[in-house]
Amino acid sequence: MNLSELKRKISKLLEEDEEFRYFVAAKVGLLEILDRFRKYDEKFNQILKEIHGLRERANEHDRKFNEIVARLDEHDRKFNEIIARLDEHDRKFNEIVARLDEHDRKFNDILKEIRDVKIVIDRLTISLEDEAFEVIGHLLKKKHGIRVDLDVLHTKDIEVNIYGTIDNICVIGEAAVRLGIAKVSELIKKARLLVKMTPHYLRDNVILVLYGARVMPGVVDEAKKHKIWVVTATKELTPLVKIRKEDLDTL
Repeated sequence: MNLSELKRKISKLLEEDEEFRYFVAAKVGLLEILDRFRKYDEKFNQILKEIHGLRERANEHDRKFNEIVARLDEHDRKFNEIIARLDEHDRKFNEIVARLDEHDRKFNDILKEIRDVKIVIDRLTISLEDEAFEVIGHLLKKKHGIRVDLDVLHTKDIEVNIYGTIDNICVIGEAAVRLGIAKVSELIKKARLLVKMTPHYLRDNVILVLYGARVMPGVVDEAKKHKIWVVTATKELTPLVKIRKEDLDTL
């Protein structure tokens, strides 16, 4: 059998006989190669599965990452809203502070004006008291024959603008730039307190007097009811009456 015929027969056997094919493959090392290829295919398929799992994990990580990014964006939005609100609060707070500063300035201006007015009133009161001492003292001496030194009376509980005593006569009075009806009640109240708390400052006969630069309507009529002598710088508006000490509580 020549070589050509042998090749033909071998080729036919390879085509028709499976066992022969494996035999030949084993002889030439193809089975080992095929087995290695099969193992490679198994490992490759395993790698593909692992890659698929990694891809799914990567996709899950991407989803979670995107969720985190979305939450961060929402937090940024809310944070920016809070910052904007705080900026607005700062602006309003600064406005309030500015208004308070302005109020403080105006309040200080008002306090200064009040202090200035008080100083003026104090000066007027002092000068009015001096004027009252002079006018009342002059009228008592010239028209009623009573010579008495007048001054302010300070006790623990009472302050009287006009006060003086001589023999059995006591003068108790109040002076005001604007003499209103309230001064009538105030003078009566002080006279009663003197009777109750410090009677040693009184005498048997008491002269109640009100001195004013300006006498308001109704004062004269009210003063007459209570036997109070009303005097201004130029005239006597009610008659001088000496009141018995024990009668002061009945005024």
